[in-house]
Amino acid sequence: MDGTISLSLWMYGLTVIVSIGAAVVIRLVVWSIQAMPQPKSAPARVPVLKAAPADSQGIPAAHVAVISAAAAAMFRQPRIIHIEDAGRGLTWLTEGRMAHLSSHRIRRSPC
Repeated sequence: MDGTISLSLWMYGLTVIVSIGAAVVIRLVVWSIQAMPQPKSAPARVPVLKAAPADSQGIPAAHVAVISAAAAAMFRQPRIIHIEDAGRGLTWLTEGRMAHLSSHRIRRSPC
């Protein structure tokens, strides 16, 4: 029993010594990095980008369809699923969700 206690205390002491040693080494590395001279760098120049003038007409839907068909043919995808104007909103998404959620609705019939 005495051997177990003394072995446990020795292992505990060894763990403390190793931990303190690791902390000292880490602190020395941090001090040495901080003591190194820092290179002076010029402030980075950020280019100023001007926005292109907004096109009030937008891209015609026919042009979008032709470009999409050409891209689909190039990548060998057989069909275009859906093209809509950006201003239409989320109508397709909303209708799809409504149809899906209404299929899960519990219908109660009178007995």
